[in-house]
This record gives sequence, structure tokens and C-alpha cells, in this order.
Amino acid sequence: MLPMEFDYVTLVVIGAIFLAFVLLVPISLFFTQRFSLRPQAEVFVPAPETMPPVLFTHFANSYLALQRVGFELLLCVKAQGMKNVVSHVASLVNRQTLDSAVITALTVVGTPHVFLYVEIFRRYRNGEVVQTNNSPVLMGLPEPAYCTFYQLPQISDPSQLFQIHQLLIERAAPQAEAYLRLDEEFGDNPIACMQTIFEEAVQDEIRRGLFYQPAGTDYARFTVYGSLRAGWSLIFPVSLVRRILRDRRAQQLVQEVTANIPVAELK
Repeated sequence: MLPMEFDYVTLVVIGAIFLAFVLLVPISLFFTQRFSLRPQAEVFVPAPETMPPVLFTHFANSYLALQRVGFELLLCVKAQGMKNVVSHVASLVNRQTLDSAVITALTVVGTPHVFLYVEIFRRYRNGEVVQTNNSPVLMGLPEPAYCTFYQLPQISDPSQLFQIHQLLIERAAPQAEAYLRLDEEFGDNPIACMQTIFEEAVQDEIRRGLFYQPAGTDYARFTVYGSLRAGWSLIFPVSLVRRILRDRRAQQLVQEVTANIPVAELK
């Protein structure tokens, strides 16, 4: 029991502050964030004269690493699929293994925040997708059921990430034939392929009740459920616990799939 002299006004204030804290991020997401269904893409050529040094270094180093393991560059585009977030993206394919790769730099407009990562994925004819990335960003929403998702932020070298991706595919053992969607469905039109994949990802969230599309618009917004789920997963201390568990799981996965491989071969 609380002591008689306890100030109940203080309890109410603490409760109000806590409530505001847990609702602030979801409310912000609900009212401010939106996702373009088909963002306009501007083709660019990575160069130190046209990009901030940190972005150019990320693109150049990642491209060279992926080229060594069989990837070829298709194109680089700049787009703004999310409000206040500018994406610089390089699309690559490996026609020997039927994998696709994306080199990404996300810049939050008006802030110094830049998130750099590489993702590699393989698509199967039964709809399954196996994706491996080294993004440091916590996922705000769960991956769809058709996607087997591995997030390994400790693997900074894209060529090593690709090697581990292949080992994880052996572990996942999808029961279907892999294929390159770009070649079979888009006639080697990478911009149309990228725009369609982004639109389908947004439509997936709409079907799952996490987004909704306002009538007469070409963008989607968070539903109340989606904003609460995304917001609460990203606030402290939930985000801290999730990050610890994610990193621990990532270390365990890498140790398991590389246990019988000499360190010298992982390069």
C-alpha cells in the first residue's frame, strides 16, 4: 500500500508522462509518415562530385565487393518513397546464382542521420523470398510470412554477407526453383522492377492491416494498429531489448552456418 502522505498528484503526473512517452512515437507515425506507392526514381551516377563522401564511399566499396562475387550493376536511382527520407539505391544482379542485391543509403531530411547497408535476396517461383542484409536499423514491422529474413549488422563486408547468405539459403532449403524477376517479368527494365517491388511491399502492409490508402491518393499511411505496433517496437527500453536479442541471434546464426568453414575462406 502507498503511505498516507504519498502525493497522489505526483502519481497522476508520472502516469501522464509515461502515457505520453509510450504514445508519442505512434502518434507521430500515424499523423506524419506516408509511403508513396510508386515513388519517382531519378537515375544517378555515383561520383565524389555529386554525393556526400560517406555515401560515395559506401557505394564504391560495396559495388567492388559484390562485383568480386559475380554481381553486375544495373543502375543507381534516387527516390523518396517515405516522407522525409531520401533513398539512394544501387540495383545489382548475379545471374549465376539468381540473386539480387541492393546497395542502400537512407538519408533523413534535415538531420545528420544516414543509414548505410546492403541487402541480398533470392526469389522463388512459389512466392518465397530469402533475404539477408547488414542493416543496423531495427525493423519496425514484422516481415511477411513469405519472406525468410536474416539481419546481420555485424557483417560489414558485402562479399562475406553474400557467402553467408548462400549458407543461410541452404539452411532454409526453399522447396521451389529460384528465378530473376527482372529478366522474366520486366524485360530488363530495372526501374519498373524496383517500383513494382516497392508498391507490392506497401500493398502487403495494407493487406495485413498495418497501412491504409486514403481514397484518391497514391500513397499509404499507418493505421492505428500499424502505428502502435511500429512505434512501441522502436521506443526505449523495448528497442534496446530487441537490439540485444537481434545481435545475439545474428552472432549465433553466423557461428552455426560457418562452423565448418575455415576463416580464410570467409573473405
